[in-house]
Amino acid sequence: MNEMVKYHNDLNTASLRTWTETEMNILFSVIAKVKDKSTTELIFTFDELKKLSRYGATSKNVSKLEFVDLLFKILDKLGDLKYRERSANGLSGEVIILFRRFKINEDETLHVKVDEDFERIFNNLGIHFTTFELLEFVNISSTYAKTTYRLLKQFRTQGWWQVTLEDFRSLLSIPDSYKSGNIDQQILKPILTQLGGSDENAIFKNLKVEKIKKAGRGRGGVLAGYKFTFDKEKTTEWI
Repeated sequence: MNEMVKYHNDLNTASLRTWTETEMNILFSVIAKVKDKSTTELIFTFDELKKLSRYGATSKNVSKLEFVDLLFKILDKLGDLKYRERSANGLSGEVIILFRRFKINEDETLHVKVDEDFERIFNNLGIHFTTFELLEFVNISSTYAKTTYRLLKQFRTQGWWQVTLEDFRSLLSIPDSYKSGNIDQQILKPILTQLGGSDENAIFKNLKVEKIKKAGRGRGGVLAGYKFTFDKEKTTEWI
């Protein structure tokens, strides 16, 4: 059975800067399992995590130590994975850590517990949630495409997503040194190749990106952002 990932849209604001494709796969494999579990401590076997994330799918010669090293790298990065919330007037706010426990055991298990203050990200979501198939996500091979995939899934029934250049750089952790041409070749091209297409197997059918420009020096104006458009996902009626 293909696992479904589901969480509050607010999690999409958390930066995954420096995370590798494999580390993202492990993280969202865990997230797929913690939904609707409140703050209950969950126990994952290493084999279960490997199967969910397809870790080592192309190589059978993966040692236990290598996998533990990977989990420790994720553990280190979890300290930087924070959700920041700020009031509309900007005068108050807080930063919440995702997991209260992420414990690696010698018996080849991982113990995970969601922080009590972060529980609402995975429980009682109402209509403000992002959902997608875990297997579809782990099969995407670019970190930029993986992040864009999650963001587009937030607007899956709307069929478009518009973002400022500043926010796009922040959300995808794009290096400051990347100019417009670098973004076109290194980021937008892989995104359109991996996520788009016109056939039935395309993740986002007829995915296109339009550059949004504002008046400025030079021909055509100054790049201000992007608008992604694609065929809407069909959903069943709620009863």
